[in-house]
Amino acid sequence: MTLNPPADAATTQRSAIDQISREFIVRITNPTDGVSLPSILLIQSAKLSTAHFDGVWTTAPKGEIYLTFSAASGPEQLSYGQANWGHFFSTMTPLAPSAVTFKTAAGRRYESTRSNPINHANNPAMNDDGLIDATYWFVVPSNTRSGTLSIGPATTEGMEYQGFVGQALIPVHVAGPTTFKVSFPRHLTATTKSPPRQAQTIPVSSSPLNEILSVISLIFFGAILWKVRRRGRKRVQYLPVFYPPPGRPAYAAPPAPTPSPTPSTSINPVMTTRPTADRDPGLRVNVLGPLQIEPSTKGASDPIRSILAYLAVHDDRPQSADEIQTALWPDSMKVASVAQKTFLNYVSRARQTVGAQYLPETNGRPGYELINTSLDWRDFRTFATKATVSAKELAIELRRNALQLVRGVPFEGESSTFFEWAVNQKYVTTIIEAVTSVAHQLQADLVLAGDLDGAQWAINQAMLLAPTEMPLWRDLVDICEVRDDEGLMERFWRDAERALWPAAIKELQARLVG
Repeated sequence: MTLNPPADAATTQRSAIDQISREFIVRITNPTDGVSLPSILLIQSAKLSTAHFDGVWTTAPKGEIYLTFSAASGPEQLSYGQANWGHFFSTMTPLAPSAVTFKTAAGRRYESTRSNPINHANNPAMNDDGLIDATYWFVVPSNTRSGTLSIGPATTEGMEYQGFVGQALIPVHVAGPTTFKVSFPRHLTATTKSPPRQAQTIPVSSSPLNEILSVISLIFFGAILWKVRRRGRKRVQYLPVFYPPPGRPAYAAPPAPTPSPTPSTSINPVMTTRPTADRDPGLRVNVLGPLQIEPSTKGASDPIRSILAYLAVHDDRPQSADEIQTALWPDSMKVASVAQKTFLNYVSRARQTVGAQYLPETNGRPGYELINTSLDWRDFRTFATKATVSAKELAIELRRNALQLVRGVPFEGESSTFFEWAVNQKYVTTIIEAVTSVAHQLQADLVLAGDLDGAQWAINQAMLLAPTEMPLWRDLVDICEVRDDEGLMERFWRDAERALWPAAIKELQARLVG
């Protein structure tokens, strides 16, 4: 029988921590189509303790002890230009207790108990796939000091993301087993504790040695997590086969006009020529590639830069504090909502960074907004919209001007949680669809006009942010076929095999034959 100590009674806890700090690659597979992609499993530590924190200190039954471990997992975000970029599994239901087991050195096997599972269905995170988002623990013999923890194989539910867009929930298979050894000293550290009056995290022993090991583990674990999150920042320059063919000079599109320094906040501002030197060039925010804010905000923290980007993109109306906080501090961050004072400090620092002439005080306004600010995504939409109602020659120039604004993947390199709103609110998907559509129409007009170099340039610009979009590859194979260049076609297939799934390659081959 388990006995809970009185509310004000002190208890002696004996515990030890094994600082594991290891990274594993786990394959996640859709059994329906056979798609298999990697996820990264980070194991921080394991702990033996005679007391288990579950709101109150619960002492382990006589002759037994609690074993827990700390872990996190997230999809491996491939670099831009790599095959399967933007393709991963996430939004998974945490593994069932039976999928997490422990075997003692003597060979006795225990199945875990699972507590506090987290459901990411309504708040998917690109850096947390949900696979292990629960507390898994065991009750084992008190003389246990070593053994093997195993995770998987198992089946759970998850979502397959393609081009960073999630599909329906499906059964997914988690490969395994992923195993790691745990080992603890023979003599555990004794610590006297008083039961907490309100929820807090599981405490660790206050032993100086344990504290030092904990700090080292946190630093090491944080470095691994930082490495995983920053992998997407390493840009791979993706140069399709047509950029340019051997012996052919690179295609140079005419320079695009510079937007007005003080556009209106409407969705379709009027574009004008470059401002003169004696005029304030205004604040410029570019998101059609790595985030750029001009004048430079170098050194500004992610929350500040994200607030500025969020307000620039949401330019149809002022944004309330609640809307901004919900976007930048979503539930998937696993932290309480940011305090109002902290949020206001961030806004104040953002104002100091760019100036009150661009981010004014609310002063009775319904929310926050950027003024006297231009945005490349707004300019792109302006060019694209005007092209749909213009004569063909002008439409070609407008679409060319729109594509010249594209520098890479929207918000490329911004992998911190503060920028999850760009994906969750489907801005990345919307931009990719718009750019792909404009490139398709432009190349079609240029092919009819006999400008094959211009048509290839249009596809190349769109592939800077969507290198696996099949409409672009269909257009490209058609252009290569018209060129009737055997060397070019060979390089086309090499690039296609690097970027696309085998089924997509077969589709392109059938397109040539058909």
